Amino acid sequence: MNKQELVSNIKLLLGGSVVSLEVADEDIERLIDMALVKIRPFVTETEWFTFVSIPKINLARFGVVDVVRVVSASYGPLGSSTVPELTFGWEMFQSQGRAGVTQCWAKTVQADADVINRMAIAIMDDVTYPFRYVDGYLHLSQGRVYGNIACECYVKLTVEGLREEQAVSWVSSYSLALVKETIGRIRSKFTSSTLPVSLDGQALLSEGLSEKEKLEEELRSSNFGTILYMR
Repeated sequence: MNKQELVSNIKLLLGGSVVSLEVADEDIERLIDMALVKIRPFVTETEWFTFVSIPKINLARFGVVDVVRVVSASYGPLGSSTVPELTFGWEMFQSQGRAGVTQCWAKTVQADADVINRMAIAIMDDVTYPFRYVDGYLHLSQGRVYGNIACECYVKLTVEGLREEQAVSWVSSYSLALVKETIGRIRSKFTSSTLPVSLDGQALLSEGLSEKEKLEEELRSSNFGTILYMR
């Protein structure tokens, strides 16, 4: 499911094909973004980016919101004596039977290009580097020779990126509750005994608030589980 499909589903559930809704598609999209922000602290999956070291690189353009660690990396050749053979797959980490070395998928980035490619790399867990992540830029110490490095990052969530059905369902339900709350507040401002139709503003507002509270409690529950994110 992508964001536009979710917008269409929300409008359908609220009768948007029959009555005019008081919120535009852009408003619904922003409310979906709010749901993604709400669920973000509960998403434990990370994404790897790799590049030949430079003192400063812009990672915000790739949706990076925080950097966990920066380590040494190797790109191959496959099966060499210095780099364990890499197994291609979606799994984030697969142990290679060698202490301090794991393999993962990573996105290769360049300092002056927005194009990224995916490749399998070997991560040297025991070779870490100090860094600062400020205003979307990863800063490494000047004057040091790093070679190939990889950084483990948290990225901005998208509807398309969520691959756990439970997570998609939660974001969909919470977005719907936010839209109900918003429309309910708008409709509640227009009450008159002379209107030819009755508005359901208070009912929608109550539903939205109640559903939000229930979903937030579900999110905090230890039974909710880990939410997986597609890399």
